[in-house]
Amino acid sequence: MEEIACAVYKYLDIPSLVKDDLHVLRKETFKDRLGWKVKIVGDQEIDEYDNHDTVYLVLSCKNVTVGGVRLINTTRPYMVQGPFKSFFKKEGPVERAIVESSRFFVDKKRVRDLNLSGMSVAAMLLFYMHDYGVKNGLDSIITVVSHSMSRIIKMNGWNFLKIDSGEASPSEVVHLLSLPISIENKSNLSRAISGRRVCG
Repeated sequence: MEEIACAVYKYLDIPSLVKDDLHVLRKETFKDRLGWKVKIVGDQEIDEYDNHDTVYLVLSCKNVTVGGVRLINTTRPYMVQGPFKSFFKKEGPVERAIVESSRFFVDKKRVRDLNLSGMSVAAMLLFYMHDYGVKNGLDSIITVVSHSMSRIIKMNGWNFLKIDSGEASPSEVVHLLSLPISIENKSNLSRAISGRRVCG
């Protein structure tokens, strides 16, 4: 089985080829496959939250990007305070020890092409999110997810707190979650990766 690596980049430090590929994959995931109303520039999905305040976790195999997630500290402008604000009654936190995750994706075609289908790539990305939290002294990561994504997070062992629920559209329920950084959650995510509870 091929190994998957995770790189952590600040926006200004991410190599241009990796950055372009990441934005192309985000367009294919969020615009083309999921039909989200996201900003498109050429063949890339990119918005105002892709800036010097942003950190990216990028999963790769054989130097091919297979997944990623965007992290923004809640002391800086972030999506729950912007385009997601109208979805919820409760306000998003403003805490140095809390970051927001967004644009979480795993590219299923590349996972298949690289013969990674037997691995829990989603669990790996969740694990590296948690690991980033540990290394940076965070208390939690907040995120806005669909109901199906909340199930994936739960089934991979990350016990979360539901801050609020709302509607992105009349037929689309979304949840604002707090994902605590804890020894228990680290252990649960490690077990998911090892294959004892594979999901994603």
